[in-house]
Amino acid sequence: MMRRVLFLAVTGGFCGFLAFAESAGPRDVVLQRSEIARQRMRQLKLAFDVYWNEHNVPPTDLVLLYPHYVSNPRTFWHPGDSDPRPTTINNSIPNAQNSTRISFDWPLNGSGAEGAGDTVFIQDNSAANNAGQFVNLLTRDGLIETDPPLATPTPTAVALTQAHLRRIAGAFLVYANENFDWYPQDLLQLVNEGWFASPRTFWNPGDSDPLPTEINNSEPNAPNSTQVSFAYLAAGQNSNTFPLDRVFVQDNTPANNGGAFILMATGDGVIETDPPAATPVPTKIALTQAHLRRFRDPIFLYAYEHDDQLPGDLLELWQHGFYFGSPRTFWNPGDSDPLPTTIDNSVSNAPNSTQISFEYRGAGLNWSEIPPETALLRDNTPANNDGYGINALRRDGQVEFIPDCPGDVDGNKRVNWRDLWILLRHLGQQEGATPADGDIDGDGDVDAADLQISLSHMGSVCAQPLPHDDDAAERAADTGGM
Repeated sequence: MMRRVLFLAVTGGFCGFLAFAESAGPRDVVLQRSEIARQRMRQLKLAFDVYWNEHNVPPTDLVLLYPHYVSNPRTFWHPGDSDPRPTTINNSIPNAQNSTRISFDWPLNGSGAEGAGDTVFIQDNSAANNAGQFVNLLTRDGLIETDPPLATPTPTAVALTQAHLRRIAGAFLVYANENFDWYPQDLLQLVNEGWFASPRTFWNPGDSDPLPTEINNSEPNAPNSTQVSFAYLAAGQNSNTFPLDRVFVQDNTPANNGGAFILMATGDGVIETDPPAATPVPTKIALTQAHLRRFRDPIFLYAYEHDDQLPGDLLELWQHGFYFGSPRTFWNPGDSDPLPTTIDNSVSNAPNSTQISFEYRGAGLNWSEIPPETALLRDNTPANNDGYGINALRRDGQVEFIPDCPGDVDGNKRVNWRDLWILLRHLGQQEGATPADGDIDGDGDVDAADLQISLSHMGSVCAQPLPHDDDAAERAADTGGM
């Protein structure tokens, strides 16, 4: 029987889960050692980047990272390597004892040469490190992949595809900035110009088509094509007529994801799905905050051009055509109202409205006269977020989640040990967390910040008026309520 021992660490008011200690089979051991190696690969990349930042040049020899930037010799070692762990670091000979390359290969030769973000930065020097099953790869932009693909449970095919799409969308922005706001006519052009180095970038690992071995064409759904898995929708467009909230690149078929959905990347790097919110990451709150963040620059630019007066109606920004191109921007995926198909009004909570999910509170206000914490746009009801709170865009550009009952995880408007227990079960979850998991501050993870909120509100019983109801809150304060 698997034995699970739960450790609860409490140090100086900080509680942390130390996960599970358990006996495991051979495959589990391989995966556990592989995960440790991945963490060490990330540490080595961070050390490399810090050195480069401090010296303005990459290290000429990786041994220069030790001991100032990497103090533990084990960081250079994969625990699945048959070579003994190093006791110091004194050379960079491949596969040698006490070497920076005892377990890992550095394909860039330690030069850190300028190049594409999808270039492999560091990798296992042998599949034997992982019982002959796979090689871990870490790219310059920090993505972990395996050879062969999907050899480990994480990252998943969906997570890898999201990262691939985000890479492509990011390249579009840089390219347009350097080419008078024009997006490339053909993705092969970006490959030929060195924007991408890995054929994997253009591939969804869930695609039935095999991993491309090179990229040499842009034919839809063709082998070794920039569109083997994805459809490019921004070809030859100009950023002045193709807003950043439009979909730039997407799966060319739901079959890439088991027929369930299509992954889409907008110009500002937000990953959405069709149908909406079909994946746990990003969360509905994360998508909503991304949508709200899109209003930051348009509202500011409008005020700049109109003597600091804020727009009287968001419909004016939509009709402008430069700022927005997708009705999704005005919608919270947690809203019970359906996704708008267009935007044609500003009636509160109405279909196809600028305020279908969000309440605009900037009409008639002057930018220079309102405090920075003023909420200009916010959820029109906590029900958009399962009753846990509202998202708000502030005048200073920050987007925040405001819980209705800070510390309440089970949704009963009381903060007690049950809420803390649920939070502790999820403590350390780094992505995909919801308020029902203990993500009290709405940032997608469950961490020390959430725990502190829970502990500081322990014993609270939340009653109306709720914090987001400004007028009611003021009335309650005047009468000694709240």
